[in-house]
Amino acid sequence: MAQFPNFPRFPYNFDTVVSETLYRIIGQWATALIETNNQADIRLQQRKVEKDNDGSIEIPGRINVADTGSAVTPKAGDIRFNSSTNKFQGYDGTTWQDFH
Repeated sequence: MAQFPNFPRFPYNFDTVVSETLYRIIGQWATALIETNNQADIRLQQRKVEKDNDGSIEIPGRINVADTGSAVTPKAGDIRFNSSTNKFQGYDGTTWQDFH
């Protein structure tokens, strides 16, 4: 994980020289922050789901289908991963059906 630069600390007495120095220090800090954000290992996690005119959805990346166990009351059309059988399943309104 990236180490972001700390915001600089300031003296309490301000005059023209101090103000110019503070402006320069803040500029250096901002430049360091921007450079850190632009590094290749910094990734913004975007959670973007799009729905087309047909009602289909597109999700960039992957979907983690969890093992719901018996604690969740299923509804017809639900999908889960059954870790006991290592199979993906769909609920038909009555029972869980294996996809493969």
